[in-house]
Amino acid sequence: MIAAKAKYTVFVQKIIITVTTDAAQTFTAQDTNGTPKVIAEAAANPGEGQLIFEWGDEGEPLTEGKGLDFVQSAAGLGYNYDVYAYRRATSTLIPSEL
Repeated sequence: MIAAKAKYTVFVQKIIITVTTDAAQTFTAQDTNGTPKVIAEAAANPGEGQLIFEWGDEGEPLTEGKGLDFVQSAAGLGYNYDVYAYRRATSTLIPSEL
């Protein structure tokens, strides 16, 4: 979803999920760390319509150097998504890393 970049942190401000096909699967928004940081979850059978997760202007930080991923418990849930986020340097950079 959002690619990782070393020495940078992704801050997620808002995720809008529009469910088009309801199913008995769960949905999770998490970072790509080995032990992922979960930032949003939807229970099985969320129903058709919108699910909105908001964290304000500053956003919810993911693990430094990791990206954002969406995970379903199994196939079947149909959805579209919009992600509002930004990435900023959170470690010391050298010119070639800018």
